[in-house]
Amino acid sequence: MTNGIFISIKPPYCKLIKSREKVNEFRSKIPKKPVKYFWVYESAPSSSLKYCAIVGAPVHFPDKSRRGW
Repeated sequence: MTNGIFISIKPPYCKLIKSREKVNEFRSKIPKKPVKYFWVYESAPSSSLKYCAIVGAPVHFPDKSRRGW
């Protein structure tokens, strides 16, 4: 599992990410090393590993996100 990290996301947001309605995920910490994959763990009630997402470089400022507010 080189170049990947696990992230936990609530079920409603997993569905939005899967349907591509949600394209940004904001986190307070940035990985120390570059990552290529996010292994998405869906939290309760399913509590299971659901997806593997290929990701780009992190964006440090919200005004540079793919979709504006």
